[in-house]
Amino acid sequence: MFSNRFSCVGPCFTANLNIDYVKPLMTPAWVLVRAHVERHEGRKVYVHGSVENGEGVVYAKSIGLFVKPKIAVREHAEQSQLKK
Repeated sequence: MFSNRFSCVGPCFTANLNIDYVKPLMTPAWVLVRAHVERHEGRKVYVHGSVENGEGVVYAKSIGLFVKPKIAVREHAEQSQLKK
């Protein structure tokens, strides 16, 4: 339901993702997926999301906790290459 990158906080790793399936979704169908950063505290980022039809019918809701790495992903990859 969520991407692992948010423009306001950068790359993150999924720590926890809770999904509530509210209503069955018949396929094929067009859906609208919404996600927004609720808040971030230090390295933790809390994101709320939903899958809906764009007219107010919600099919699923989610809350996710994502964690920013202590060091940049690129920096970590470079350090891993140096150890080899």
